Amino acid sequence: MIPDLLVVGAGLAGGLLALEAADRGAKVCIISTAPMATPISYGGVQLAALEQWQRLEKRHGFLGLEPAELLLYWLEDQKPNIPPGTQRLEPSQWRGLEPLLVDAPLGGVVAMPYARVDPLVLTEKLTKALAAAGV
Repeated sequence: MIPDLLVVGAGLAGGLLALEAADRGAKVCIISTAPMATPISYGGVQLAALEQWQRLEKRHGFLGLEPAELLLYWLEDQKPNIPPGTQRLEPSQWRGLEPLLVDAPLGGVVAMPYARVDPLVLTEKLTKALAAAGV
């Protein structure tokens, strides 16, 4: 088979890219030195990519994405560029969420919508989905 797409690496990004391309009709080949989606192949997903992830899960079942919260903080002397509509947490809120920051000289904290991939679920499910898709 001569592939339409050659993906190097079968971790979180490469595996999902290969699966999406195969679902769209491309002949896909993955080159990887590790097994598909190893247990260290995990990470976070900004909710901007959630729609694409949900589309894959509708076709292939649960792939391990769970809601999470990402705390972004900055020091008192910094002036971050926070997106409009982002709610800043009060010190009492973030001190309860992250005890290591209790005494830090923080200028502020925001909680961003985020999601985390369970590496064990991804390892099992993505490998099976890729095989079923002919990758």
